[in-house]
Amino acid sequence: MKKLILLLGIAIAFNFAIQNKSYGQIGSPVPGTDPLLLSIFKEVKGFSSPATISIKKGNDTMNGDIDFAYNDGKVRISLDMTKFKGEAMAAETINVLKQMGMDNVISIAGTSSNVNYIIYPSLKSYVEIGYKEGAADEKKMKFEKTDLGEEVVVKQKCKKNKIVATDAAGNKQEAIVWNAPNIKGFPLQIKMKDSDNEVTMLFKNPKVETPSADLFKVPEGYKKYGSIEELMKSAVERAMQNQKK
Repeated sequence: MKKLILLLGIAIAFNFAIQNKSYGQIGSPVPGTDPLLLSIFKEVKGFSSPATISIKKGNDTMNGDIDFAYNDGKVRISLDMTKFKGEAMAAETINVLKQMGMDNVISIAGTSSNVNYIIYPSLKSYVEIGYKEGAADEKKMKFEKTDLGEEVVVKQKCKKNKIVATDAAGNKQEAIVWNAPNIKGFPLQIKMKDSDNEVTMLFKNPKVETPSADLFKVPEGYKKYGSIEELMKSAVERAMQNQKK
């Protein structure tokens, strides 16, 4: 069971990492509501887009594809763990997640209900993750923006800027953002890093319009579990039953 908990943790951790800068020190503990990320999307208001992402922590790197949707502070990320590559995503890891029905995962954050949702479509199940105390407050953070000129990203001429966010304790985090004027100033590429981690997101064919509100809700009929451990136990039991058939 400990090994399964570890494997499940990998799936959840990487889903959270995408939205919260891979264990970032200053970021809000609420995935997707990090002040720096929100400041980058502030002028966009709403969009949806597939994206590639690279997560680097020390000498370890993960990369893969995600579907990203944003609506005025609400963030939805959908990912297929089988499409991620890296040392932690060995074939054994992927196989176990697939057997448990947990290789596809959706996270929704920034809703007005003060909880985040971790959803497993294959299991038609979800878990609520409550907000932690001490979230980074955008109003108490200082943002510095530096013009780095222009650069072409996937054939789009972009304005390149460096943004440094400093929280009340003096902790810093920085991002390099490539905004495409031909796509309403959309941040086509974002590279965020703190003292230990670096995350790069490259959006593909972004649709810069408000996505459906239904994307940020748990689908009707999905079963709610009280904890990840409870959901995982049910998934393991179901996988074992399927193996016996």
